[in-house]
Amino acid sequence: MILEWGEVKRDKSFKLDPLSLNNPKDSIIESKKYFVRIENLAHIPLSQKIYSLDIYDESKNKIGVITNNNTQNIINTELLIDDSFCELANVLLEYQNQYGLNEVGLEVGYERNNEIIFPLKVKPLNDKGLSYDWSIKNSTDKNASQSVYGSRRSGGTRKHAARDLYTNPLTEVIAIADGKVLEQKNFYEGTYQITVLHETSQYGKFIIRYGEMDKNSILVKDGDEIKQGQILGKTGKMNGIKNYMLHFEFYTNGTRDDVKGNGVLTMKGKNAFQRRDDIADPLEILQEGYKNTFDSKGRDK
Repeated sequence: MILEWGEVKRDKSFKLDPLSLNNPKDSIIESKKYFVRIENLAHIPLSQKIYSLDIYDESKNKIGVITNNNTQNIINTELLIDDSFCELANVLLEYQNQYGLNEVGLEVGYERNNEIIFPLKVKPLNDKGLSYDWSIKNSTDKNASQSVYGSRRSGGTRKHAARDLYTNPLTEVIAIADGKVLEQKNFYEGTYQITVLHETSQYGKFIIRYGEMDKNSILVKDGDEIKQGQILGKTGKMNGIKNYMLHFEFYTNGTRDDVKGNGVLTMKGKNAFQRRDDIADPLEILQEGYKNTFDSKGRDK
């Protein structure tokens, strides 16, 4: 959660972590109005080392202090923190003199951090542009491999229900978002699976099955509430196969979370994927997580 504020002129903005302010995080509420008192504000020279702005609510209660000592999350990274704060103070002073104002309202909003991250801390061995590229869109596209969703399995009698991310042995697998463990149990050929219910503003409730994991590495149990980035376990390999990987399945309907009963995920004979009917290509989610994890612009959102 981030407190956002800026000049009245709106040509600068700052974002601050409320935990860095001198007030509890829950005292900043999106629906309320907040103000900076400027009635006693004086011109601030650029050379001054420390400067503070008091934050008040509609009832004139002081609920926080912003200083040039707690701006580690400043967005305008090309500007010096001290100079930026002094510029802000002097603009407020101009408005006070011009309009006779004694306070200036703050615009408060909340911005979620990246809601989805990649399920690996490192790029997969079959990364974009490499052999067995996991990101090729269609199984019929040029250079598409068995790692792609919808590729042929069992001599063409079924289709691949996931995207496979190849890794070095026993690479840590992490949760792409906050969620709840619905089930962890045996998967194929000596590997394990962890099924997690996730929810984000973009995708709503959905289910991810983290498959082909190493059985002895599992760190969660059924019913656990988990956090984004939490280590779930490590990648595994099927019997007779030398490649370690994460088998990543996506189910769009998270309201069907009874995966041990009517909402079971694997359903032989149901369709070409042998999965329940809300199985879908996880490419978009993986692409989003990849961007947020490995691209600098994604990390700086």
